[in-house]
Amino acid sequence: MATILGIDHVCVSCKNIQNDFKLIHELGYETLFTESNLEISDEKRIFLSQNHVNHDLVFLNSPQNVSIELIDHYGVSGNYNDVFSLVFDVPKKITLNFKLMDRDFICELLENELNSKISKKKIPEIQLTFYQKETDTTYGLSMLIIKNKCIDKASNFWCQGFGFRSIKSSIFNNLRYEILQFSAPIKQWSFKLLLIEEKSKKNIPNLDDLGCTCLSFVVNDIKNFLEKLNNFGMMSIGKPYDVKIGGKEMRLVFLRGPEHEIVELIEFKKKNEY
Repeated sequence: MATILGIDHVCVSCKNIQNDFKLIHELGYETLFTESNLEISDEKRIFLSQNHVNHDLVFLNSPQNVSIELIDHYGVSGNYNDVFSLVFDVPKKITLNFKLMDRDFICELLENELNSKISKKKIPEIQLTFYQKETDTTYGLSMLIIKNKCIDKASNFWCQGFGFRSIKSSIFNNLRYEILQFSAPIKQWSFKLLLIEEKSKKNIPNLDDLGCTCLSFVVNDIKNFLEKLNNFGMMSIGKPYDVKIGGKEMRLVFLRGPEHEIVELIEFKKKNEY
């Protein structure tokens, strides 16, 4: 049976990966591996705004939360991905010297739901705006916020298609929201989504936008899982392709959800497979 095993990582774009990965270290991450001058496949290129040929990446790991893949496409679109926003756990004793932004209704919503102090910050070097959740000890990415025109379609896509479970649905500041939980056997592969219904028009995101651009899942059978997703609001899909990253052979495919958000599926190869 085709199923999601867990959330592997989120993708974040940058313009100067040689220095920018150190900024992610400040959020409680360590570099697991790096790749340079990786060729971009034709199957991936259709999810880019420009015809990039190669890219570099740094894969950063957190012992407590979801990993981050920092990517430099040797040029970005200039657009900011306003579909995804990130929530990072940061211990009280840690001081982050990133730019403090004005509070918004999401700060209030998160404080109400998470019972923690929330601040909105920005890393100017990579144009990444995020929400900082004050914790006692936990460190790293703990939640992804997705803005949706229709929360019912989004909830159906993530719950029926990907196996998330709705744990709360309510209204805040006259906007509907829903919190979804994915539970995996490996703690770092478990994750929460906060869906917020917002009718304003958003740019169609691409992988070379600024900000968080993609949510990546590990699946046991890409082919059969894609057939399953056809019934749950998938907008478009690329073609699966094989690649070796971080010393591991894998099959990848990109697709777009109901808000044109980009999702990556990863199927790790077994020996003598394909």
